[in-house]
Amino acid sequence: MSRIQLERLLKIDELIRKPEQQTAQSLADVLEVSERTVRDDLSFMRDRAHD
Repeated sequence: MSRIQLERLLKIDELIRKPEQQTAQSLADVLEVSERTVRDDLSFMRDRAHD
């Protein structure tokens, strides 16, 4: 995993812990990546949470 990917995952974690509702598109807009990238990152985070 690259440093950029790790930083993005940490930022996603920070954003989804806030009380405001987040969508994949709103996260993508903040992170300046595609919605697909956010969905892949969220899937990765869910998979790792169950290990």
